[in-house]
Amino acid sequence: MKSRSELLESLGYKQKSGNFKNAIKHLLEKTLNISAEIWLNMADAYQLFEAREKERINLETEKTKEWVRQFPTADLKRMGLIPDTRKVELLADGLLRFLNVSSPEVWDKYNQKKAVSYRKSDKFKESGEAAAVWLRL
Repeated sequence: MKSRSELLESLGYKQKSGNFKNAIKHLLEKTLNISAEIWLNMADAYQLFEAREKERINLETEKTKEWVRQFPTADLKRMGLIPDTRKVELLADGLLRFLNVSSPEVWDKYNQKKAVSYRKSDKFKESGEAAAVWLRL
């Protein structure tokens, strides 16, 4: 099996200043007769996959479970606004998409800045998250 440097040498890569990754993709295009755009698309798809996996893992925390529990998820599921699942990371992702924010922390910061006045009854439990969902409908 060839080492990385031997593989690069067999492709004709010579160390120069410039974009290493694009140069390799260009050499692969010439050597294997597969378009450089395919190599670029494959690299982009893999990087996107890695980013989504990292986000999914970050959404599997106990803190995220507590954040999701603050919202009226049953109603949102019934209306088809978030996925009908019990998986916390999928619920959290659905809520983030519904709320148009990138993370629970961003939502918390955004929600703290909002000042809304409305009438409320003492007979019902107050939920700022439920009110925020209602306002987005």
